Amino acid sequence: GNLSDAALKHLAEQYSQFSLLTYSSRRAQALGDRTKDVKKEFIFEGTGVLQRRDAQLLYFSLPFFKVPPRPYLIFSTALHKPTIDELYIRSAGVEPHPQVLILRSGSFVFGAYLNCPITLEGRWVGSPSCFLFSTTMDLRFPYHGKCTPPSFDEVGSHASYHCLYADVKQLVFGNGDLVIQEDLRTGSSELEGSYGVGLTRGSLGSQALLAGGPDFHIDALELYGVM
Repeated sequence: GNLSDAALKHLAEQYSQFSLLTYSSRRAQALGDRTKDVKKEFIFEGTGVLQRRDAQLLYFSLPFFKVPPRPYLIFSTALHKPTIDELYIRSAGVEPHPQVLILRSGSFVFGAYLNCPITLEGRWVGSPSCFLFSTTMDLRFPYHGKCTPPSFDEVGSHASYHCLYADVKQLVFGNGDLVIQEDLRTGSSELEGSYGVGLTRGSLGSQALLAGGPDFHIDALELYGVM
């Protein structure tokens, strides 16, 4: 069976070195004066999924460069037709910035940061700066690429990094770490394929820490660009 929410919280606490709170606090400290350039409306304006505190934690976990990033909403199942096609159309209609995908399933809020846009490529894309996250469990799951996924196509077999594979049927992050089906209503997760914190692959924890269980229903999904 699945682990209880309390058991998952307890498990997450054992990986506190990967805490979003710790990471984002360190980043905010390192940015020092530059954080004053971060305006309130930069922090995932328009989100119906993230609570304000979680939006801030996630914001300060994004890669910062010379200027504070500014996320902008591209797609939301609350506003747009909830299909993978619609997500691709809207993603292709904006500048090719990095993107953040945010999902809610019951009480679990989680998602992915991508250094490139989600496009219908049918090949592996992304770099090791990609990560998965859970604001519910306060964890950031870095890319480690330990288990190479089975090749979906010939091109994919030569990819250096297996961060995201997108086709008409699904979005696949890593080797099954996070999979979202074309209806944007269902998904599955088993960490430690390509992203993780050092859980045993195949353990209950690896199957539940992101979304509460190995299979989940999606209540809300948002896609942000980060310029």
